[in-house]
Amino acid sequence: MASGLAERESQWDTLDRLAGLARAGKGQVALISGPVATGKTTLLQLFGEHLETSGFTWRRAIGAESEEALPYGVTTQLLGPVDPDHGLPELCRAALGSDEPVLITVDDVQHADEPSLEVLLACVRRLAGARALIVLTDNAAPGPLHTELLRHRHSTRLAVAPLSETAVGDPEAFALTGGNPLLLAALGEDAGEPGPNYRQALLSCVHRCGPEQARIAAVLGDSPGETPLLTAAGLLADGRFRHPAARAAVLAEMTPGERTGLFAWAARLRHEQGADPVVVAELLTGADRADEPWAGAVLVEAAEQAVQRERIEDAVRYLELARTTAEGAARSAIVARLARIEWRIRPAAANRHLAELITADLDDRDSISLVRLLLWYGRSDEAVPVLERVRASGPAGLHALELWLAANHPRLARPGTPPHAGDDTPGAVAADRSTAAILAVLGRSAAEPAVAEAELMLQVARPSDSLVWGAEAALQALLALLYADRLDQARSWCDKLLAEPGSVPEQAYLTAVRGEMALRRGELAAAWDDATAALELVPPAGWGVAAGLPLACAIVAATRMGRIDDAARLLAEPVPDAMLQSRWGVHYLHARGEHYLATGRDYAALADFLSCGKLTAEWGMDVPGLVPWRTSAADAWLRKSENRAEVRRLLNEQLARVGPGPSRTRGAALRLLAATSQAHSRPQLLAEAVSILRDCGDRFELARALADLSRAYRGVGQLRRASPMARLAAGIVEECGAAILHDEVLPLRTGHDAAGEPDTRQRLATLTESEMRVAVQAAAGLTNREIAAKLHITASTVEQHLTRVYRKLHVTRRRDLPPELHSHLPLAA
Repeated sequence: MASGLAERESQWDTLDRLAGLARAGKGQVALISGPVATGKTTLLQLFGEHLETSGFTWRRAIGAESEEALPYGVTTQLLGPVDPDHGLPELCRAALGSDEPVLITVDDVQHADEPSLEVLLACVRRLAGARALIVLTDNAAPGPLHTELLRHRHSTRLAVAPLSETAVGDPEAFALTGGNPLLLAALGEDAGEPGPNYRQALLSCVHRCGPEQARIAAVLGDSPGETPLLTAAGLLADGRFRHPAARAAVLAEMTPGERTGLFAWAARLRHEQGADPVVVAELLTGADRADEPWAGAVLVEAAEQAVQRERIEDAVRYLELARTTAEGAARSAIVARLARIEWRIRPAAANRHLAELITADLDDRDSISLVRLLLWYGRSDEAVPVLERVRASGPAGLHALELWLAANHPRLARPGTPPHAGDDTPGAVAADRSTAAILAVLGRSAAEPAVAEAELMLQVARPSDSLVWGAEAALQALLALLYADRLDQARSWCDKLLAEPGSVPEQAYLTAVRGEMALRRGELAAAWDDATAALELVPPAGWGVAAGLPLACAIVAATRMGRIDDAARLLAEPVPDAMLQSRWGVHYLHARGEHYLATGRDYAALADFLSCGKLTAEWGMDVPGLVPWRTSAADAWLRKSENRAEVRRLLNEQLARVGPGPSRTRGAALRLLAATSQAHSRPQLLAEAVSILRDCGDRFELARALADLSRAYRGVGQLRRASPMARLAAGIVEECGAAILHDEVLPLRTGHDAAGEPDTRQRLATLTESEMRVAVQAAAGLTNREIAAKLHITASTVEQHLTRVYRKLHVTRRRDLPPELHSHLPLAA
């Protein structure tokens, strides 16, 4: 038997047996039936070649649908030119007569013309005593030929089916082809993935089965009724095409008119059957028509469901189509809905819908949404009249809007809005409570409950179909943690949310917040990467007034890294004027001021810092967690070496506001306060600043404080204490990439630059970890009680450790502790 005929052994053996009978003068006829492209032709070809080599005369023909009307077309292929006047007996003698046994094969006999079928049946009736074997193939569809053959005892029926999964040997290949040999071969040519050869082979099968049912199955997504030929050929599984590429190939072959008509018919069918609105909407979008009276309502309902399933792109497609035929208030409602949800995936594009909505007759829900969108894009002049109409109607969602205004656009908010949920819809409550948490942190009310509330909202905030959406609720909650200086908690939540699937804008907003967290830790490269990535995901035009957050982060990071040109380029980026009257604008103003300060424009910097103070005071948001404008303004005054009294006032006021607890702002304020103090007082203030900044994790400010501490030690003649501080500061500067501090820090690395004398290093190596931690804190100037509280041990334990430390280091008192201990500060938390 020829190779390449897996699972065709029994058919081959049967044909071989029939050939033996035919050779002996007992003529036979065999009909091989099976679905298209299942190997019938291959079997016929190989068997014909086999008999031809064994002495048979092989007469062959192939039926074609295009030649069904051609009289004697098949007969001509078998015998050559035919005279229609010759009778059937003479034609049969010509076909069956030969000195050698005869093999007559007709592939796809179902397409044979009527006269040729009569000739074939006449030959079948004359097989008795003939040395002939007739082998026919068809697609298994019942017809007159089958009925006629059943009457003859010398006829044999053979069935051919697609290959089994065992024969295929590859479960994935079987799943894609159903064992259809033609599809299998094409899949192999495409390296195992459906490609052009697979699609071409499938279309060949479809045309041989009749394309109409395949097209209906492709449009509907499954088969609406009996499709025996498609299923038997392995093209469909459970009424569906086995791979999207197959369905796409069938749809692509149709003309636009055919597709439109078929999709429209399918949409009507499914609607009448009561199908899910999303199913009907997909068919309507396939037809690109919504002219049926029921179509608009179905599309809107489908959009609602798509949003709930977080399929926002689908919702946009449905509403875009619904808008094409809607009119009046119905159209306005659709456009408002479209703008609201498109903002979630393409913020810049949503702006195009707003002009139509400003003069439209909207319900309260859509009017509130319009106010928020107009303000997002900095269109405050157009937002104010809409806001007044909303306030006049007093809708249920007004409290949430007022709360959002108070947190983001304070000048437009009504004073005295109570910070609690006023809307009982789940999405609104989540955003309302997140916004309330921000206001609590910025208003210097109970910060701890606000932090707990923000974390709770981060657990439940997900995209939702309310006036606001889960990503904004999450963004507000993260900012509440950021403003409360809970950087570790905020970073953990941010990373968790970024690991979840989300739209591009959601990823951009979270990435921008993560960049701001990195900036506040002095991780300049990470801050730059995140801020610029956020601006690439959503360009500034899409950010609207909120562009102040990523722009500010990128400007400060670039400035501190010495990338002054990059910072200047970002400052040249156009932003809405309304941004500077929003909370986002405070971030931007402060960043611009820092850039001015770094480039020698001290008075311009001071003006921006004081503007931040004026705005935040006016809004009731004057807390350093938003922007530390007082320390920045003090720094600007100090650069001019003037107005020391004002500097001290600002710094003392800042220290009073942050309280005695450790915070980044307190550390920075102490560093600057030391600059206004007497030389002998500076080391103690700076040592406290270093300790605080080390604990808070702000590497940039820590480097500045260490550099100032080194200078302070030099100023009082303690050179051995100065050098380790300088080395540590320089190391942090290099690690952070803070090029702006190079000129300030690197020159300090002079004098005692060795890492301690050998004897000192050896003695330090004898300290245990616990002794080292206590020694480091003592060298930093902390009292025994303060060390005990910091390390969570008793004062007695501190005394015991210090006694052993003194003995090992050969010193008798605290002031003689070696300055090299300061280089271990980051490890002694």
